[in-house]
Amino acid sequence: MTQGRKSQRGEHNEGPVQKRGLITLFILCVVSFWGTSARAREFYSINTLYDISMRMTNSICKDDHGFVWASSRTGVIRLSDDSYRIYSLPYKTTGALNVKLLFEDSELTAYTNNGQIFVYNSVYDRFNLLVNLGSVLTDQHFEVYTLVKDSAEDYWIASNAGIYKYHAGNLELIDKAPGGRYLIARYDDQSLIIVQQEKIRLLDTRSLQNKELWTCKLLPDTKLSYIHNWFVFNPILFPKFINGQVA
Repeated sequence: MTQGRKSQRGEHNEGPVQKRGLITLFILCVVSFWGTSARAREFYSINTLYDISMRMTNSICKDDHGFVWASSRTGVIRLSDDSYRIYSLPYKTTGALNVKLLFEDSELTAYTNNGQIFVYNSVYDRFNLLVNLGSVLTDQHFEVYTLVKDSAEDYWIASNAGIYKYHAGNLELIDKAPGGRYLIARYDDQSLIIVQQEKIRLLDTRSLQNKELWTCKLLPDTKLSYIHNWFVFNPILFPKFINGQVA
């Protein structure tokens, strides 16, 4: 995964220690992948089960009541054992290419790539608009990649324009790198994982202090989403990096 080069002052040293760390990363990811794939699973088509037509599903989650929710550009569907319900989202801006879901702390949130965030209201059984970033940001050339919610019920938004925090109706820019693309995930009640193209950091959501976990010069065709999934969703690998056990 690394390209060899001479170490210079001000540049990252990609020596044997880092190569051993990357080899360890690869082995742990392979072991985790095969361990997960070995479990028997059955897959069903909701189009066949419920006689509907839903294509290009972007995300799926399960709530506290056992309902399964799935999203696509056309809306959100809620599934139970013997019924379904389709929800339209109250868009304020056209041009959404995908809709993703987040279920955190018993609250369901839907968000689009063009910055519209909706919260499900269980009393009225509908989605309400929380914020439309397109009406707040001056730069309209932005794209939202991931959204997380912390223990204080603040939203953290990762986009190509930087990382934003949405709190009590206010939007605050927390981190921005030139030409940067971010992915984020919640690690614990006070920390977020921040993944960039060539580094991974741990951000304290209260103090806003960063801890760099990993940095490396990646090959040109290495995808950011692959690195994000390897680290964040690998129960064997990521705790080792947090504790500094992988060089």
